[in-house]
Amino acid sequence: MINKKIIQMIPIIEDRLEFSILELEPRNIGKYFYFTIDDIQEFQYIPIYEDFGPPSLVQIVEFIRYVENLLEKHQEVLHFYTCPNIQLRSNAFMYIMAFRMFHLRLTPQQTIEPYKYITYKFYPFRDASMLPSTFDLTHLDVLCGLFKAVSLKWLNINDFDSVEFQRMKEISEGDMSWIIPKRLIACATPYSHSPISGGINVVTPETAIPKFEQLGVHRIIRLNKQFYDSQIFKDAGFIHNELYFDDGTVPPKNIIEKFFDLMSDDSEIVALHCKAGLGRTGTLAACYLIRKFDFTPREAIAWIRICRQGSIVGPQQEFLLKFDQQKIVPPKPPSTPRSRNPRNSFNNSKGYYLGSVFPDLYKNATKRRYLETAKSSRIPQTARGPYRSPFQNVAMRTAPSSPRNKRGFNYAELAFDV
Repeated sequence: MINKKIIQMIPIIEDRLEFSILELEPRNIGKYFYFTIDDIQEFQYIPIYEDFGPPSLVQIVEFIRYVENLLEKHQEVLHFYTCPNIQLRSNAFMYIMAFRMFHLRLTPQQTIEPYKYITYKFYPFRDASMLPSTFDLTHLDVLCGLFKAVSLKWLNINDFDSVEFQRMKEISEGDMSWIIPKRLIACATPYSHSPISGGINVVTPETAIPKFEQLGVHRIIRLNKQFYDSQIFKDAGFIHNELYFDDGTVPPKNIIEKFFDLMSDDSEIVALHCKAGLGRTGTLAACYLIRKFDFTPREAIAWIRICRQGSIVGPQQEFLLKFDQQKIVPPKPPSTPRSRNPRNSFNNSKGYYLGSVFPDLYKNATKRRYLETAKSSRIPQTARGPYRSPFQNVAMRTAPSSPRNKRGFNYAELAFDV
């Protein structure tokens, strides 16, 4: 009987890179060099509840760098494989599609089109809740979010700083994530004291102030109830605003209008937070991306989730779809209109618009993990070659001194023609 979970020898880059789902661990013989990330902890998604992906921005970037490094070192055909585990294979497909898009300088649709006949084998991603999923975030959605961010020059693989990304996400550092570089930060709330219950070391206003100053923050917007005295930030020279709405809900119209008004000065760097900086924060940030930068709702959700895993849950997802369709807020601030040149944008059958150019969360001990252990045993070091973790080795994760890497490809020049 044929095992429908198994996929073998799917070409990613002709004569250089292939992808498979395998039940048994392969051996490196002949012209193939097999490798997997199923046993590399740094590439695994850490769930909050029933969520299992997509990988974070730093994980995607480091995977791209990791495979580029393997391509430089090996003359054999690289063979990336994963096991049949539902979550692992869905994330593996996400990783390899992101690599394909960046490496071959393709649009999201061009990237995934050859694999339409196997996409049913890869589960779409869901929100970080225990309730039944009501919204599917597809692999194409994530590629579109990445593509949009690159088109806006929010992401450059060459100079992306994985060390800083990880440092900012530490709870003791404020649990912060750039949603729009040098413009909008999403973060968890500071507390009046530290540690809080459970012995978790969090930031207080006093410890957050130098961090915000270092990042150039001008304004702090709080969406949740008060866990700290805002006057401390005001006395330090920050502008502090309150836009409270209930946890787990969607922002009312007046809150959205006020938020857009507060975001009207493009020279300001804004720190936006609710309690965990995920649901309310992510939803309001997504509204801004949709209105100001012409993100589709799916692009906005995808980008925010890979920047800040666990963001936007439950009814907030459907709200964003309606927010875009019904135009429930006043006209967006002045911005460059979407080009109508067919070379600079396109519609596919699902309504995606593409530009012309190309977390760790609170780790309470009670949080459940849903990633199953891969069926294959840990691969011997000799089977996949020496691997220096990109999350621990500065040489692996920092951009080269020249904007062009060793094999001559310059990610800074990504200007993909559609």
